[in-house]
Amino acid sequence: GSLPDVACGAIERIIEDLPKVRLSVMFSLEGREKTHDAIHGRRGAFKSVLLAIKELNALRLKLLAKQKFFSLRMNTVVTSQNVREVLPVMEFVKKNTWVDAHYFSPMRGEGRDVRYQPPDAESFYRIFKRARPYFEFYHYKEYRRRMRQNHSKWLSRRYSLWVRIL
Repeated sequence: GSLPDVACGAIERIIEDLPKVRLSVMFSLEGREKTHDAIHGRRGAFKSVLLAIKELNALRLKLLAKQKFFSLRMNTVVTSQNVREVLPVMEFVKKNTWVDAHYFSPMRGEGRDVRYQPPDAESFYRIFKRARPYFEFYHYKEYRRRMRQNHSKWLSRRYSLWVRIL
């Protein structure tokens, strides 16, 4: 999200030069503006992501006229410090951006700040259960032709794996 103009140009070239490639671009929001900026160590990082999404959506409309498409996805990396902000961020993204999916995953490894640690399994699972309406919202947008049951099984496998790992 740091260089929206560069990202738009690069994505447009990829779509034009490699028409058979199914491109998916993923962004990350780790919390509300203050939290996201702190985690990334850069003031304005949150706004930069939103600007990039806005510009890439304009590009998607332009490419749609040529029957070309790429998807935009969002991920939130869950830490012990932002665990309470995951659901509010998912709500914010749903209401204020145009993305095709929003997922979250636990922090792995060590961050640049020792305060940020992976979430405990119980907290992560609690978020997963409460995030189901958001998954269903994107499921309907992106996968409405697929059977709902298959998507639910996929979600259960994905998040059960993370809980076992944590």
